[in-house]
Amino acid sequence: MGPSQRFTVTVEGNIGCGKSTFLRYFEQLSPNAEVLQEPIYLWKDTRGHNLFELMYQDSTRWAVPFQAQVLVTLLDRQLKPQTAPVRLVERSVYSCRYCFVENMHKDPSVCLGRVRTRNRAGEDSVPLKYLQDLHDLHEAWLIHGRFGHLPAPLLIFDCDAPLPQLLADYRARQAEVMCGVPVDMEVQAA
Repeated sequence: MGPSQRFTVTVEGNIGCGKSTFLRYFEQLSPNAEVLQEPIYLWKDTRGHNLFELMYQDSTRWAVPFQAQVLVTLLDRQLKPQTAPVRLVERSVYSCRYCFVENMHKDPSVCLGRVRTRNRAGEDSVPLKYLQDLHDLHEAWLIHGRFGHLPAPLLIFDCDAPLPQLLADYRARQAEVMCGVPVDMEVQAA
């Protein structure tokens, strides 16, 4: 890898599948990783409206305005100058197109349990059917290639595994995730 090479790794998956846990792991692992989490705080205050909560309360009315806001904020985030050799991004603009308007790999019923456990304001009314539909769309897009060839390698983590096993899997595959960029060994040992 040359000194000017930059990589972007997108973390996709269902609501509650473990994307944030994955990102926290790699954020703590190396200063060579810049982590961009979903800007949920922007979706909760869009000109005084909580589109995040409204979408789950009445998706028929609010899904399109919510996804438009999501797309704008994700694109804005992605266009900012990269500050580290590897940028880890929670969701890409493509998930708006291929999943939400029409993967971390996780069973939807487990996702629902995690959503309930973390108790994030606005997600308390997410139905299992919605998570199942999102799961099916992620599968069609990322696993089955229904929307065309993926332009980058796809790494799949079994997020149904217990957290200690999942963290061991992250550790074992960190070179792949970090695109060969070295990690800070002192941080890794901690």
